[in-house]
Amino acid sequence: MFATLAFLLACQSEPTTAAEAPAANPAETTEASVPSTHPIGTDDPGANDAALMAEYTAAIEANPDSAEAWYDRGHHHIVLRRWVEAEADLKKAISLSDPPALAHKDLAGAQLSQRNFEDALANIEQYLSLVSDDAEGYHMRGFCRKSTGDIPGAIEDAQKACEMGIEKDCRIATWLQNQLAKADET
Repeated sequence: MFATLAFLLACQSEPTTAAEAPAANPAETTEASVPSTHPIGTDDPGANDAALMAEYTAAIEANPDSAEAWYDRGHHHIVLRRWVEAEADLKKAISLSDPPALAHKDLAGAQLSQRNFEDALANIEQYLSLVSDDAEGYHMRGFCRKSTGDIPGAIEDAQKACEMGIEKDCRIATWLQNQLAKADET
């Protein structure tokens, strides 16, 4: 769903072989985590985007204080890979009362797609403070931590996501531990 940000894009320390490198898309959202509140009832980016955006905008105009309305339009901007627009709408949703917790996660994903790792880290941490049982959230935070230089934190999050069922994070944790050990040897 999010832009293709290969995990190695942020792991620019040493060239690795394909066998060593963890394969991951740090900002991928599962369909199960997408709320079904969309006015036309589809998240398919090819399904009449203009009509969907008009519906989302009309919902915002009808109730500009609705965090859910701003979230819905911001989420659809993500579906369309419109990161800047998504970020603006999701920030607005978060500024209002009772924003959906997913607004923080989606905002972090939009910021990751723009390589804004510090802000993405702050937003995914806010999300995890609200939803502590989301393995994908730990995966995303680990990616942000690695990208901001916190390798021990990235390892911790990869291990947590691994324990919660994201198998690729088991490989990522091992790979990061090996990279850290190599750095300590030098």
